[in-house]
Amino acid sequence: MIRMFSKRMKNQKGFTLVELIVVIAILGILGAIAVPKFGGFKETAAEKADEATMDVIRNAVMIALANGDIEVTGEADGTITINTTEDPITFKEVNITTANGNKLEDIMTDLLGTKLKAQVTSKTGFTVTITKIGDVEVESNPL
Repeated sequence: MIRMFSKRMKNQKGFTLVELIVVIAILGILGAIAVPKFGGFKETAAEKADEATMDVIRNAVMIALANGDIEVTGEADGTITINTTEDPITFKEVNITTANGNKLEDIMTDLLGTKLKAQVTSKTGFTVTITKIGDVEVESNPL
């Protein structure tokens, strides 16, 4: 019985400590290279999400203009500031009037919903500029 046990111990195969340390070192080097590259993807994705949100806002404002729900008044361009850091989202208009006594918040909430958020942490919301001729531009607001 003892012979059989000692014979089994001699035939055991496995990794030596040196081999395990080499594998761990290689994994550490690969991790050090890969982790910074993946960190940039998150920020890029957030910026692309903000761009998509700006397109949605632009389309919503153009729909509101086409429907006659909002219009630019006065000589200067109209602006709508959308603050996404507050809950609920707030809308502030300058040189914009709404039709039928509706509130801008109600019009924009109908078109955009209530889940509008800026993705990049350095942004607080969006500014919409509507020119007298009906052009719509949307920018993200820095913090």
